[in-house]
Amino acid sequence: MSATESLFLRALWILLLASNALAQQAYEISRRYRNAEAVLAVGDQNGDGHPDFLVGDPQAGLVELVSGRSFTPLASWREPTPNSRFGTRLAARDVNGDGVLDIAVTAPADQGGLGAFYLINGTTRAIVGRGVGNGGTFGWSVCFADLYPFPPDGVPEVLIGAPTRSSGTSLQVGEVTVYEVKNFIVRTVGTSTGRAAFDRYGESIASNGNLGPNPGEDVVITARGGPSSLTPCSGGYFVVRDSISTTRVNGPPRVCFGSSILIDDVDGDNAKEIVIGCGFT
Repeated sequence: MSATESLFLRALWILLLASNALAQQAYEISRRYRNAEAVLAVGDQNGDGHPDFLVGDPQAGLVELVSGRSFTPLASWREPTPNSRFGTRLAARDVNGDGVLDIAVTAPADQGGLGAFYLINGTTRAIVGRGVGNGGTFGWSVCFADLYPFPPDGVPEVLIGAPTRSSGTSLQVGEVTVYEVKNFIVRTVGTSTGRAAFDRYGESIASNGNLGPNPGEDVVITARGGPSSLTPCSGGYFVVRDSISTTRVNGPPRVCFGSSILIDDVDGDNAKEIVIGCGFT
């Protein structure tokens, strides 16, 4: 065997070993998080040059910060209350201005079904705050946004959706509650609700940033619509709330319009698009 052939075979063997290692990593991470229901990219948290991510597994009551390089946990948090579905939804934003992302984790079955969310200090990685809901699948959605008029001071508020929250005799109208979390002290500062029974207002929530001259961030809230005799979702809509007004945009009927939401520059034109998911077709 020539030296060139020997070098080629050694290189091929190294590639095969690397391929097997990657396949094993993929298997291990898919097995470890097979019941996960939430994932959130959080950038490079350990300075190794690779973006990391959060994973929430509400069946296990577990949230983990996972290395984007080794796919091993960098930090883990267990549910403070058993069987609370801790980890159902995740959000991250710097709350205390130290340059490190802090984390909000929802637990819809906490407090006997009232629901709760927990604040995690991104620097100390300790649970430092809790907000309690009022039922209605509180914690089905969550986001951070610096809202007006609470005021827009650079410290974001936490918005929590409870899409099955009823109002009087109207079922599943839906509700979104706003919490101030300055200095990790949790305080309710406002609520908004859907307009009719089975709206499921608060199905998804996302911040659209500050797109205009008015203070505060714009927030997009979806309502996927309720059941009809034909399909699970008779119609859905989303609303854009800013410091001045609320704009409602209706979607097509019978497709669960508003089941999910993504706000990003999808087409690379330096302008954000709002992408709305349809959970039934």
